[in-house]
Amino acid sequence: MKENAGATPQLHVEGQDDLHTIVHLLERHGVGMDDGVRPIDISPQGTLSNLIRRMPAAILVATDRPVGFVLDTDTTPKKRWGQVRERIKKTGAVAPDGCPTEGFIGRVPDYPCDFGVWLMPDCKTDGGTLETLLRSLVPTKDRLWQHAESSTGDAKTALGAKFRDQHQLKASMHCWLAWQEEPGLPFGTAIKANYFNDDSPQAMAFLRWLGKLFGIKKLGNVPPATT
Repeated sequence: MKENAGATPQLHVEGQDDLHTIVHLLERHGVGMDDGVRPIDISPQGTLSNLIRRMPAAILVATDRPVGFVLDTDTTPKKRWGQVRERIKKTGAVAPDGCPTEGFIGRVPDYPCDFGVWLMPDCKTDGGTLETLLRSLVPTKDRLWQHAESSTGDAKTALGAKFRDQHQLKASMHCWLAWQEEPGLPFGTAIKANYFNDDSPQAMAFLRWLGKLFGIKKLGNVPPATT
């Protein structure tokens, strides 16, 4: 895709954690995200339902700017993509039956705008969320992570911790962050502080999709997927 010389392209996400995680992941890979230099504006929509509902309008008002959408999978990629595909069809664009594992990039007929969709963490994992991507960035064999997982599980099963089963990874992540040099940093700030790595296969695939959709030249050196 081309570098965009007009208004700043938009990436729509669910919330502030998504915004700051993506900002600092891009900065770790040499992409400046300060005012005046950033290649994309990241726009939190507040909720996943808002993000999905607003997709057609966001695509059609983008004019000549690329526009992207990053969503949690939560259930199965097939189910989430089915919701996304119905919204895409309202623009007149064609979308495949399933989300490509390298992320989706398409175009509306008679519009110059490219648009793309990414399902966290890798367009193929059941129940995927932002935390699933962050889990892939925890340093390999990190003993604190292992303890955070087991402690969180024990808190749920033995002590009656109130978090829902589907939020156990999120609880483990916050537990692990509470034990770092500066306890309890938000996700994006923790990436900036190098508590997380930045080069898991899932993260690199996500960066390749961003680079292709938005024409971000500094992501051109992201290694290709291996088989």
